Amino acid sequence: MNQRRPKRRRGRWVFAIVAASAAVGGWLARDCTGLGTGTGLGLGERRAPVEVVQPVSGGDAGLGSDARPEPCALYVDSKGLTIDGAPGSVEDAVTACRGAGKARLRATGAARAGTYDALVQALDQAGIAVERY
Repeated sequence: MNQRRPKRRRGRWVFAIVAASAAVGGWLARDCTGLGTGTGLGLGERRAPVEVVQPVSGGDAGLGSDARPEPCALYVDSKGLTIDGAPGSVEDAVTACRGAGKARLRATGAARAGTYDALVQALDQAGIAVERY
């Protein structure tokens, strides 16, 4: 005679698979989406609070003598080059960024490669550090 296994065992396997899936999903949600850090047992990395400093109006008043101005923001897209929000040329970008000594360069996928390459080369030749993001 053919005896069948009780359905109760199949239910246990289904429960085990669902519980494991929920545990993995919870771990992914916590660690991969930035919803939490550490193990949840208080063993995670402690971070010091961040102090927000408001800029002082009137240039670099109150700052040390070695304080440098903010890097200029360069943006290259299909329309051309934008320097701190205003359209410009490669020469204008070098002139604008020379005082800061540093440039933040961002380019879209639609940007002309020639414009981007010429800009990077001109900034390098002028000794301006380029931060790409």
